[in-house]
Amino acid sequence: MPDFNLQFNPATSLDEASSRMFALTASSDPGTRGPRRSLHALARALKVEVDSNAVVAVVGGQIAAALGVDWRLGREYVGYRVTLRGMNALLHGASVNFAQALYLARGNH
Repeated sequence: MPDFNLQFNPATSLDEASSRMFALTASSDPGTRGPRRSLHALARALKVEVDSNAVVAVVGGQIAAALGVDWRLGREYVGYRVTLRGMNALLHGASVNFAQALYLARGNH
């Protein structure tokens, strides 16, 4: 299988990261502030079960674990909040995941 860890252009704000998550998952953006809904949209698209009552740092951690990306206190999240670095880690990991899935769905191995 090819290396899908291609160059990634990180989002420069949390709003941009959320918008890109909605776009990546073909989900509608309800125009809300913060990453909660975009993280849940990402989890649904990846078919990752997350705790819908958990704070966003926990939801992000659940997605990160499924994607195999780092999720460290003080870097990808601080307290209950996801950082821009964390949103970018999830975006990059999800992009790689979706590229691999598409490759395999086309009958490649």
